[in-house]
Amino acid sequence: MSIAYLVVGICVYFIGGWRLIILEVITIVLTNIVNLRIKALFKRVRPPLANFESPLPDDEYAFPSGHAATTMSLAISLGLQTGGFMLVLLIWAVFMGISRFFGEFHHPTDIPSGFAVGIISGFVIQYGYVLVG
Repeated sequence: MSIAYLVVGICVYFIGGWRLIILEVITIVLTNIVNLRIKALFKRVRPPLANFESPLPDDEYAFPSGHAATTMSLAISLGLQTGGFMLVLLIWAVFMGISRFFGEFHHPTDIPSGFAVGIISGFVIQYGYVLVG
């Protein structure tokens, strides 16, 4: 997933410069903080076939999907800034979520809940970005 973020980051840099790169980093960090707190609260284990080891110490649980949350929050916050790229970013987020389900890393409800976390995070971060900017 870090390669996908790097590619998005490079594209974002050429579209909006360092200001949008900072927005991307803030979005990733804040969404993951929120998501990890929700995971710690619900403690839903991953499906039995999931062969998953996270580099993050508290990311052993499945609900909600962190990949779905992060990509959706990026799609919302960056999409609102770049305008015409919103559809491409939303398609990327949906495919990321689908891949997490079919890769058997998550239960079916983990993905939509991750999208919900991402949508809310994306709009909140965008709102804060507009207030500061």
